[in-house]
Amino acid sequence: MPLGLADPVPSAPVGRRAGQGPAEIRAGEMIGLQKMLTTDGMYEHYSWGWTLVHWLMQDKKQRDTFVKFVKALVFDRKVRREPSIAGMTTVPMSEVWEQFKKFFKLKTDDDVKAFEAGWHKYVQEDLNLVSARGLADAAIHAERQGLQLKAKRLFSEAIEQGSTSPQVYLRYASYLTREREYAEALQQAESRGERFAAIETARAEAERMEVAP
Repeated sequence: MPLGLADPVPSAPVGRRAGQGPAEIRAGEMIGLQKMLTTDGMYEHYSWGWTLVHWLMQDKKQRDTFVKFVKALVFDRKVRREPSIAGMTTVPMSEVWEQFKKFFKLKTDDDVKAFEAGWHKYVQEDLNLVSARGLADAAIHAERQGLQLKAKRLFSEAIEQGSTSPQVYLRYASYLTREREYAEALQQAESRGERFAAIETARAEAERMEVAP
């Protein structure tokens, strides 16, 4: 089951979980509903799943349907399940998609497209996804998934959005120093005027490479 759909809490700060959204939207890359609900292991589950949940929670009818859908995945014995680790079971992605279509009455391709269009419109026009904390959280999640280039970019965007987290500066500086971008690491860290650990890390590497000012 997509990570973003696993905990449908309407009051959760979506911007913190959907930090990846802005860059994808700016690039014109909208995630398809069927792709997200049928493809296992997608990084986008973490971010786009939350945008879908947030949209569904805005309307009482859709919210009630979504809650019933989630409960069915957990409790309905008619839902197909497969063995998983430690003696547990899991609902395969193909079954998640079939159940989602059933509950939301998506009987035809046109129904799916109309539903998807409503979600995308909400993401593009109504949902403010940009937050430094959201970008930082998405960067950390990308790291855990082994997506180093994406993590570096997201840490950079978090700093551009005004992050004041020492951890963000330290992690971003570590990427720069790892790639021998020592002068840039020192410059971006010092630009905040904060004595974060990232500054000392970058300075030490910069001095070692004789690029310190």
